[in-house]
Amino acid sequence: TLFACMFLREYDAALDRIQHGFWIYPALVTLAVGSFIAWRNRGTTLLPMLHHLQTRSATFVYIGVVLLLFFSRTFGTGSLWEAVMGAAYDPQVK
Repeated sequence: TLFACMFLREYDAALDRIQHGFWIYPALVTLAVGSFIAWRNRGTTLLPMLHHLQTRSATFVYIGVVLLLFFSRTFGTGSLWEAVMGAAYDPQVK
């Protein structure tokens, strides 16, 4: 659910063709469906999740998510590129 919502948010430019900010509706549907599935299976979700968090691959996945969020927020802001490029700033660069 987390990765699906992140995907929808990251590729909101395609959904902006429908309406600006439209990505929120599919993301909310995804969140609702994922929450419902997790709630319905709440008795069998916690133990496998804890086992997953103890694996080496989970460590790499979550380090990757943190790095992705950090760099996408840092380099995705227009203010950074405006400061670096000055008068030659073009929004298409970011």
